[in-house]
Amino acid sequence: MDYMLSVSIDHNGTEQNVVDAFIAWYTDSSEHVSRVNHDTWYIAAGKGFRREVDDDGPALRTIGLDSAGLYQLLAAFFRFATGKKGYAAISSLDQDAPARVVLISNDSEVEHDPTGINSSGVMQSYQAAAVLAGVGVFEGLQQQMFGHGAGVTALTEEADD
Repeated sequence: MDYMLSVSIDHNGTEQNVVDAFIAWYTDSSEHVSRVNHDTWYIAAGKGFRREVDDDGPALRTIGLDSAGLYQLLAAFFRFATGKKGYAAISSLDQDAPARVVLISNDSEVEHDPTGINSSGVMQSYQAAAVLAGVGVFEGLQQQMFGHGAGVTALTEEADD
Protein backbone atom coordinates (compact mmCIF):
# COMPACT_ATOMS: atom_id res chain seq x y z
CA MET A 1 0.00 0.00 0.00
CA ASP A 2 1.28 3.44 -0.84
CA TYR A 3 0.26 6.73 0.68
CA MET A 4 0.74 10.44 0.05
CA LEU A 5 1.71 12.42 3.15
CA SER A 6 1.82 16.15 3.71
CA VAL A 7 3.43 17.22 6.96
CA SER A 8 3.27 20.66 8.49
CA ILE A 9 3.94 22.50 11.72
CA ASP A 10 2.13 25.50 13.16
CA HIS A 11 4.32 28.59 13.08
CA ASN A 12 2.71 31.63 14.70
CA GLY A 13 -0.80 30.47 13.78
CA THR A 14 0.03 29.44 10.21
CA GLU A 15 0.67 25.89 9.04
CA GLN A 16 3.98 25.60 7.23
CA ASN A 17 4.94 22.67 5.03
CA VAL A 18 8.00 21.07 6.63
CA VAL A 19 8.59 18.10 4.31
CA ASP A 20 12.14 19.15 3.45
CA ALA A 21 13.09 19.97 7.05
CA PHE A 22 11.59 16.67 8.23
CA ILE A 23 13.47 14.65 5.58
CA ALA A 24 16.75 16.33 6.57
CA TRP A 25 16.11 15.69 10.27
CA TYR A 26 14.97 12.10 9.71
CA THR A 27 17.90 11.14 7.52
CA ASP A 28 20.36 12.73 9.97
CA SER A 29 18.77 11.16 13.06
CA SER A 30 18.22 7.59 11.82
CA GLU A 31 20.82 5.08 10.79
CA HIS A 32 18.04 3.08 9.09
CA VAL A 33 17.36 5.67 6.38
CA SER A 34 19.44 5.56 3.23
CA ARG A 35 19.26 7.87 0.26
CA VAL A 36 18.74 5.95 -2.98
CA ASN A 37 18.75 8.91 -5.37
CA HIS A 38 18.01 12.65 -5.38
CA ASP A 39 14.38 12.31 -4.22
CA THR A 40 14.12 8.77 -2.79
CA TRP A 41 15.02 7.28 0.61
CA TYR A 42 14.66 3.72 1.89
CA ILE A 43 14.01 2.71 5.48
CA ALA A 44 14.19 -0.99 4.54
CA ALA A 45 15.22 -2.82 1.38
CA GLY A 46 12.99 -1.49 -1.41
CA LYS A 47 10.68 0.32 1.03
CA GLY A 48 10.68 3.97 1.90
CA PHE A 49 9.49 7.29 0.58
CA ARG A 50 9.93 9.68 -2.30
CA ARG A 51 9.73 13.48 -2.23
CA GLU A 52 7.22 14.75 -4.79
CA VAL A 53 6.15 18.30 -5.54
CA ASP A 54 2.76 19.55 -6.72
CA ASP A 55 0.87 22.86 -6.53
CA ASP A 56 0.65 22.52 -2.73
CA GLY A 57 4.42 22.08 -2.35
CA PRO A 58 6.50 19.06 -1.42
CA ALA A 59 4.93 15.88 -0.07
CA LEU A 60 6.07 12.35 0.71
CA ARG A 61 4.90 9.40 -1.35
CA THR A 62 5.52 6.10 0.37
CA ILE A 63 7.05 3.21 -1.55
CA GLY A 64 5.92 -0.27 -0.50
CA LEU A 65 5.48 0.55 3.18
CA ASP A 66 3.29 -1.75 5.21
CA SER A 67 1.42 -0.39 8.23
CA ALA A 68 4.49 -0.86 10.46
CA GLY A 69 6.58 1.18 8.01
CA LEU A 70 3.96 3.93 7.82
CA TYR A 71 3.80 3.93 11.63
CA GLN A 72 7.60 4.30 11.76
CA LEU A 73 7.51 7.29 9.41
CA LEU A 74 4.63 8.99 11.26
CA ALA A 75 6.15 8.35 14.70
CA ALA A 76 9.39 9.91 13.45
CA PHE A 77 7.50 12.98 12.21
CA PHE A 78 5.86 13.53 15.59
CA ARG A 79 9.24 13.16 17.33
CA PHE A 80 10.45 15.85 14.91
CA ALA A 81 7.43 18.01 15.86
CA THR A 82 7.93 17.60 19.63
CA GLY A 83 7.01 20.84 21.38
CA LYS A 84 5.21 22.19 18.30
CA LYS A 85 1.77 21.64 16.82
CA GLY A 86 2.30 19.08 14.06
CA TYR A 87 -0.06 17.83 11.38
CA ALA A 88 0.20 14.85 9.02
CA ALA A 89 -2.40 14.58 6.27
CA ILE A 90 -2.40 11.11 4.71
CA SER A 91 -4.23 9.80 1.65
CA SER A 92 -4.21 6.20 0.54
CA LEU A 93 -3.17 5.75 -3.08
CA ASP A 94 -4.93 2.37 -3.30
CA GLN A 95 -7.60 2.56 -6.00
CA ASP A 96 -9.93 0.43 -3.88
CA ALA A 97 -9.58 2.57 -0.74
CA PRO A 98 -12.18 5.24 0.01
CA ALA A 99 -11.24 8.73 -1.17
CA ARG A 100 -10.56 10.52 2.09
CA VAL A 101 -7.84 12.27 4.02
CA VAL A 102 -6.69 11.10 7.42
CA LEU A 103 -5.37 13.90 9.61
CA ILE A 104 -3.17 12.96 12.55
CA SER A 105 -2.16 15.78 14.85
CA ASN A 106 -0.59 16.44 18.21
CA ASP A 107 -2.59 19.70 18.40
CA SER A 108 -5.14 19.29 21.18
CA GLU A 109 -7.38 21.83 19.46
CA VAL A 110 -7.93 19.50 16.49
CA GLU A 111 -11.17 17.67 17.15
CA HIS A 112 -10.93 13.88 17.35
CA ASP A 113 -13.28 12.78 14.53
CA PRO A 114 -12.49 9.18 13.51
CA THR A 115 -15.73 8.76 11.58
CA GLY A 116 -15.34 11.97 9.58
CA ILE A 117 -18.84 13.07 10.54
CA ASN A 118 -17.83 16.75 10.62
CA SER A 119 -16.68 16.61 6.99
CA SER A 120 -19.25 14.19 5.54
CA GLY A 121 -16.64 11.43 5.61
CA VAL A 122 -14.05 13.28 3.52
CA MET A 123 -11.58 13.80 6.38
CA GLN A 124 -11.06 11.85 9.56
CA SER A 125 -8.98 13.32 12.37
CA TYR A 126 -7.07 11.57 15.11
CA GLN A 127 -4.82 12.56 17.99
CA ALA A 128 -1.24 11.37 17.45
CA ALA A 129 -0.85 10.13 21.03
CA ALA A 130 -3.84 7.79 20.57
CA VAL A 131 -3.12 6.26 17.15
CA LEU A 132 0.68 6.20 17.48
CA ALA A 133 0.72 4.69 20.98
CA GLY A 134 2.31 1.60 19.45
CA VAL A 135 2.63 -0.19 16.14
CA GLY A 136 -0.05 -2.73 17.18
CA VAL A 137 -2.54 0.06 17.90
CA PHE A 138 -1.80 1.71 14.55
CA GLU A 139 -2.10 -1.57 12.65
CA GLY A 140 -5.43 -2.25 14.34
CA LEU A 141 -6.80 1.06 13.06
CA GLN A 142 -5.86 0.52 9.39
CA GLN A 143 -9.37 -0.53 8.32
CA GLN A 144 -11.01 2.41 10.04
CA MET A 145 -8.46 4.92 8.81
CA PHE A 146 -7.77 3.82 5.26
CA GLY A 147 -10.37 1.18 4.39
CA HIS A 148 -7.87 -1.69 4.37
CA GLY A 149 -5.55 -3.62 6.66
CA ALA A 150 -6.44 -5.49 9.84
CA GLY A 151 -10.05 -6.60 9.91
CA VAL A 152 -10.85 -6.16 6.21
CA THR A 153 -11.70 -9.82 5.63
CA ALA A 154 -13.82 -10.10 8.76
CA LEU A 155 -15.74 -6.91 7.97
CA THR A 156 -16.34 -8.01 4.38
CA GLU A 157 -17.61 -11.41 5.52
CA GLU A 158 -19.95 -9.80 8.07
CA ALA A 159 -21.36 -7.49 5.39
CA ASP A 160 -22.04 -10.46 3.12
CA ASP A 161 -24.06 -12.32 5.80
